[in-house]
Amino acid sequence: MNFTVKFKSNSDGLIKLKYNSYEEPISLKDFNDGEERIVFIICPSWTIEFPPTGLATIVGNTRDAGFSCKVYDLNIQTHHYLMDKTDINYWRSENNFYWGNQYFYEKHLSKLVNPYMLKVVDKIVEDKPTIVGLSLYSTSIEPSIYLIKKIRERLPYVKIIIGGTYASIYGELIIIDRLNDVDFVFVGEAEETFLEFLKNGDKNRNEKIIGKMGGKINLDNKSFADYSDYDFSAYTDIGKIGLETSRGCVAKCVFCNETDFWKFRTINYLKVMNEIEHQYTEHGINKFLITDSLINGNLKNLNELLDLMIINNLDISWHTYVRCDGRMNEDFMFKMAESGCRGLSFGVESGSEKVLSDMKKGIKIWEIEENIKNAFNTNKISTHVNWIIGFPTEELIDYYHSNTLIYNLRKYIKNLSPGFGCQVVDNSRLFTNFKSYGIVGEGIKYDKFLNNWYTTDFKNTHLNRFMRLKMFHIYLMILMSNADSIIYNSQKYDDTSDSFEFYTENKNTEEYIVQESNIDFNVIKTGDDVSNFSRNIGNEFFPIFYELYKIFGGFNIKIIFDPEKDFESWGSFSDNYRSITIFNINDIGEYKCTIDHEFKHYSLSPDLEIPFNIERNELGDMSFRNYFNLSGNISDWLISEKKN
Repeated sequence: MNFTVKFKSNSDGLIKLKYNSYEEPISLKDFNDGEERIVFIICPSWTIEFPPTGLATIVGNTRDAGFSCKVYDLNIQTHHYLMDKTDINYWRSENNFYWGNQYFYEKHLSKLVNPYMLKVVDKIVEDKPTIVGLSLYSTSIEPSIYLIKKIRERLPYVKIIIGGTYASIYGELIIIDRLNDVDFVFVGEAEETFLEFLKNGDKNRNEKIIGKMGGKINLDNKSFADYSDYDFSAYTDIGKIGLETSRGCVAKCVFCNETDFWKFRTINYLKVMNEIEHQYTEHGINKFLITDSLINGNLKNLNELLDLMIINNLDISWHTYVRCDGRMNEDFMFKMAESGCRGLSFGVESGSEKVLSDMKKGIKIWEIEENIKNAFNTNKISTHVNWIIGFPTEELIDYYHSNTLIYNLRKYIKNLSPGFGCQVVDNSRLFTNFKSYGIVGEGIKYDKFLNNWYTTDFKNTHLNRFMRLKMFHIYLMILMSNADSIIYNSQKYDDTSDSFEFYTENKNTEEYIVQESNIDFNVIKTGDDVSNFSRNIGNEFFPIFYELYKIFGGFNIKIIFDPEKDFESWGSFSDNYRSITIFNINDIGEYKCTIDHEFKHYSLSPDLEIPFNIERNELGDMSFRNYFNLSGNISDWLISEKKN
């Protein structure tokens, strides 16, 4: 069965936007006939590749139930508006903190975005809605809060509701703190609870929180996502939408709260195929991002879907997220490619077998390597890897092991997202059992240093994690330039090249490096004149240096941390740390190293002055200024019992 790809025209009700230069926000489509007048909104930032999947799903259910609604995709409209006004793409993932942090939003974006939001309010007032609903994410919270406040000022009696992942996790707290203008918060899966709310109204409803986490609705009963509002030419990946085949996750990774959010269920493969054909014929959709946490949570259902895709022979392509699994052998990967799979995003997180075990990932290094190589060998499937740096039990040797895995897969991974360091996410097992992972704290609350979690002896602090993260970005650039790596850093900072200098006369000769475990990276030893924290921070450099020596032999490198520049690039992910580190080594391992570094236990962000002051009172001022001058042979770093 083959279909001709087509796009709906203006005569079908779509309003063609002039995205090259426009000033006015618009609704994507007018109200349909039905009860209520519901305005749905998504604020920036979300992806600009395709329309918002969750919102389209809610709209599909709402319209099928006979209720009238219209949509404002302010995310994509604001994107085009700002791209006309500035030369900065604030939708790049490394710029997410501008939208989700009050200080950075006020400093960099409020003067640009808020006037546009006021024009949105004017339009909504003209709509005369009975309900205004916003979908909230951690990267859209600041403009959403501003918009809600202004809507309430102009429409004091309209019902304002919020949903989305951010509302589900933090809804009750944020209502108390900054969103007291919100009437109701929908937690978890809202397809059913929202329709019940619309049918029954808010009579005798005293609580603001509706629904609960851990949802398990029957996904086979939900309506198809409704994309009839959208002009697909507005998005960067024309003809692409999100699609579900399952919800939830079969894994028990301790850093994630996915299993708390909802239970794992699959959608019958026949229904999935029907939706693919529906979106294909109705809207000309021929590219799908399957938004499941993992598409292979139920391999039997996936196999059936692949067979159906191949039999129907639609001219489509799809990308998705996947868990490493040794059962997905080479034949399986070729079958995925034949069905139209063109991209797999693997949740790898670490290259340390010990850390993977502590994370409860349930995967082995051999599975990671085989899955990624098999996907690459299809010559059709592009591979992407997600990464987590600084898990609480990650020691320097584990960081080295992770970098070794990246080197060994440098010719097979197409894209990699380094992440922003390990976060202790609410309701995750890492959050509820933080002490068992060495995180400092008492009772049900962990202590903070640099306004973030830390481990005993200050060996894994926010600063340690930032250093590993920034040096990992540097490492990826070095591999790209000197080691035949194809890995593109999906969260690349444009000024990373200003933070280091690297030179070697050698080209890498080792195709595959075996992970070593007999290395002591605590090269800076105990000294009465040096603080423990200063030593810990200084020792962060040596795993990278050892890795580069194993790859290249002799080399020279200079690494710079500049707190003012780092703060502008990395925002609150950076710290008030300044250093110049120079490391020179020859082919036989003789090295010289100088580390001139300084840390100030004061925040560069004014909104953190109070918590930092509390930290200094409780922990003492952890500031330091030290200089290290080291030399020797890199073989000295090997643990003596295993040197031979």
